[in-house]
Amino acid sequence: AGVYLQVVHNYSQQDQSANRAIEQLSRTALETLPANAIVLCSGDLQFNPSLYLTVCEGVRPDVSLLSLQLLSYRWYALNASSKYPDVIFPGRSHWPDAHGYSLQKFFETNLPHRPIHIYGGNRPAETLERLTEDASLSENQFYHFPYGLTDRIISTEEEPPDVHKLAADFAKALRPMEEWHAAGLLPDLRKYGEDTWEDQVVREYWMAFHRVGHAALTLYSTLPGETCQGACPDGCDCEYTMGKTLSVARHAYETLANAHDWYGSQGQEVPFNWDGAVHQALGTIAEYDGNAPAMLYCWSRYLDKQKNSDILHAVITRKVARMKLQAIGAAPYEPP
Repeated sequence: AGVYLQVVHNYSQQDQSANRAIEQLSRTALETLPANAIVLCSGDLQFNPSLYLTVCEGVRPDVSLLSLQLLSYRWYALNASSKYPDVIFPGRSHWPDAHGYSLQKFFETNLPHRPIHIYGGNRPAETLERLTEDASLSENQFYHFPYGLTDRIISTEEEPPDVHKLAADFAKALRPMEEWHAAGLLPDLRKYGEDTWEDQVVREYWMAFHRVGHAALTLYSTLPGETCQGACPDGCDCEYTMGKTLSVARHAYETLANAHDWYGSQGQEVPFNWDGAVHQALGTIAEYDGNAPAMLYCWSRYLDKQKNSDILHAVITRKVARMKLQAIGAAPYEPP
């Protein structure tokens, strides 16, 4: 009788029959990739379930799935070159010696023929070097932009970035996960808790919004509108492009801010570690917009979360203080 009562009491908590979290994440990442993509995976959650789906269930046989960590081993490179004869390995292994190759060389050799995506790694990352932990990569030749759950590698020799297309590709690739979330199927962390695979699936989902918001803001600061100052040459569409870029960043960070508030209202821990960064980014967007009240609100929330005294904290503290003076008319408004 005691065993029966234990089963009845704990069954709902232990029942995993409907748990498809890892499968959903991996299927979304694979099935939304462009045709014939090469995918460099970094991390067990990214590589192992995806490898199972491709080998055992025949999902996306056109995709070449590689482990970024295992590429440094000669035995893996031999196995991968046999399994994926269309992938060019420009050396014995991914290793900095006379017989090895760098990711820079790998990209140069393969990107003209096939799309390359990174799945996992250190994200969000300002540079490819940080994303892949490979110091050989030159930002003058390649950059990355989020593509759903992965990051697309793009050559700087291509046409200037079409932000509208980049954002549309990202949204299309993430849509299955968004629909899954809307259906209430994202894992309930009250059941699974921290440091579980389900917890990592949830974090990967929300990280996608942070990645695209971060990338859009970074791209915004490099667009020609910063130097055109309204005197655009014929054919320049910087006003549209900059507006689109900022709207992409705004949507991503507002989604995270709303998620933060929802988890808080449910008494749950927020499953992403960027609460301060989210409000810092929204404050930056408000500054670009010239929206002083929104900038003050967002950066005040950022300061509430950041208790350290780093340089950025000090700069924003001064800006917030000045904004408060401007709000009462004690200081002239200075546009960003």
